[in-house]
Amino acid sequence: MIGGANYRTEGAMPQSVPFVTRRPGGMYVVQEPPPIPMDVKFLITLKRTLGDTPPWVFGVAWTIVYGLNATATYYFFQDFGDEPTFWYTFALLLANFMVNKMWTLFFFDLMLPVVALVDILLCLASAIAVLVLFGIEAESREIVPKTPNWIPFGVWIPYVLWLVFVAYLNARFVYLWDQKPRMP
Repeated sequence: MIGGANYRTEGAMPQSVPFVTRRPGGMYVVQEPPPIPMDVKFLITLKRTLGDTPPWVFGVAWTIVYGLNATATYYFFQDFGDEPTFWYTFALLLANFMVNKMWTLFFFDLMLPVVALVDILLCLASAIAVLVLFGIEAESREIVPKTPNWIPFGVWIPYVLWLVFVAYLNARFVYLWDQKPRMP
């Protein structure tokens, strides 16, 4: 395009096309367009990553997942135990909560998708470890006599599955982030 740059904001990455300008004295010069601002590139890559998924789905999913996490934690603490696995599980729950909160900071606030990917993988690893420890604790605890407390284990599974999905989206974002813009 002569005289300007062509930026498409729908669909693919922004398109940039060199343009020709005329300098004083009649000389024509080919120039590259200015670089795409980081926040615009971030949002466009995010749109490409999510595809046609409506944005409200993520708010609803996180609300449900956090509600299930609260339920798992409630039932876990209902029968306070002195077993060593209880304290390992408690420490992992705290670590998982902190790592989960840091992901939002890394991904959305600081726009560091690679760091966020490492963070979400740590979060997933700690969530799987909590799931295993919930299973161990379930065998050693009883809410009703002779009935193991499998509720924390069962309601933690959707959280682990959701983290797998979020890690996939984050990895896809990192892949798309490093790609060059497509030309029409």
